[in-house]
Amino acid sequence: ERTITGTIVSEDNKTPLAGVTVRVKGTRKITQTDANGKFSVKVNPGEVLLITYVGYTTTEVKPGEGSTVGISLKTADNTMGEVVVTAM
Repeated sequence: ERTITGTIVSEDNKTPLAGVTVRVKGTRKITQTDANGKFSVKVNPGEVLLITYVGYTTTEVKPGEGSTVGISLKTADNTMGEVVVTAM
């Protein structure tokens, strides 16, 4: 088991994304990015990181031999264009 650290940014403008969920696929290991888009999680060899964030495409990343990863998230195409709020 080793610790992977990384930074997650928006692909559009390269700004750090806070509150992104980083999960080790198939396990209960989960963390979120801080205000600077940084995270840290322990992984075993061969495990995959599942990156999810509202409004962005879910991404799977297999960490390489290093202990640091940089991840860019792509904006999802299926975002809502309009919301109507009603009251009774």
